Amino acid sequence: MSLLIKSKHVWLVTAVFVASVAPVPVGAAPVQWPGNGHYYDAIYVGDSGISWTDAHDAAVTAGGYLATITSAAENEFVFGLVDSDEFWQQKAQYNINEGPWLGGFTLSPPGNFQWVTGEPFSFSNWDVRQPDGSGYAGVETKLHYWDTPVHERSSTWNDMTGSVPMPGYVVEFIPEPSTVLLAVIGLVTLPFYGHRKRRRS
Repeated sequence: MSLLIKSKHVWLVTAVFVASVAPVPVGAAPVQWPGNGHYYDAIYVGDSGISWTDAHDAAVTAGGYLATITSAAENEFVFGLVDSDEFWQQKAQYNINEGPWLGGFTLSPPGNFQWVTGEPFSFSNWDVRQPDGSGYAGVETKLHYWDTPVHERSSTWNDMTGSVPMPGYVVEFIPEPSTVLLAVIGLVTLPFYGHRKRRRS
């Protein structure tokens, strides 16, 4: 997975760094979306907010990644997890309402967005005239939820400068095989494996 494949040493340094400088996140238990079987956790970090890079590192340290959205149904499900006041911040001077970070980014604004997992960026839900590549905070290369033209919370997307602190982010987890299932598989296959080894000796 692009951006996620790192050495064990880098993972350790990242974990220590995130623990020392990142805001303390608050999230409920992850919720599973039946559409793909993945789990999603909406993380609120407080009024101080969190940058896209720190959110990305925190998601990886937690064992997941910033959520990637590949269908309208998934987008509405994930938006439902953050459709509450604490995940949004009003910027009255710009007449906008900014929502949490997702796992999209670009190296060549304003277009060519990609997901942190490397999966195809085949679905999008950009707000009107977005992505535009620049705004009040500079060059915009990261993806987050945005408001509607009448400034209500919305499942539409915007590109934003990654250093702008947002109140939260969404982590996506791919469930690992159940340890119980693995134990059962082990009990079933172990006798067969032992039998094969004895026949070869």
